[in-house]
Amino acid sequence: MQKQEVRQINGLEVTTVQLAPTRAYRLLTKVGRVLTPTLGALGGKKLDGLKSMDFADLGPALSAMFAQLDDASADALMLETLASTSVVTRGDNGQLIKYDLTSKAWIDLAFAGDVMALLLTMKFALEVNFRSFFAASTGSAQPAAQIPSS
Repeated sequence: MQKQEVRQINGLEVTTVQLAPTRAYRLLTKVGRVLTPTLGALGGKKLDGLKSMDFADLGPALSAMFAQLDDASADALMLETLASTSVVTRGDNGQLIKYDLTSKAWIDLAFAGDVMALLLTMKFALEVNFRSFFAASTGSAQPAAQIPSS
């Protein structure tokens, strides 16, 4: 069963439903094509220390990441990442409005210029879909997957 998670991000209620496995796999390969050169450019520095990194260390990694993304690729990656995500916000009259983040137009309306909220929402969607993959790849103590017997 696909999981669903809800999180408050910059005053928005964000809901993400886990993608179907084949769609998630395609997204993972796209994210990997962008992140692999980026992580290589970090020269072995750990991501948990990213906030304290000197920009001189971070610059090459950011350059490597942005070199992988032309406008069309960036749009496609954003839309694929947010494909099963929605945002609930309040309109000018206080009424709740739900935006399914399935197009650039809906994304623009939902975030109303708040690029940081957009980026945090994309991060959340990636966490919902790939948290267990990244936990397993870093060797954290997760129970092994059980193979059903026939």
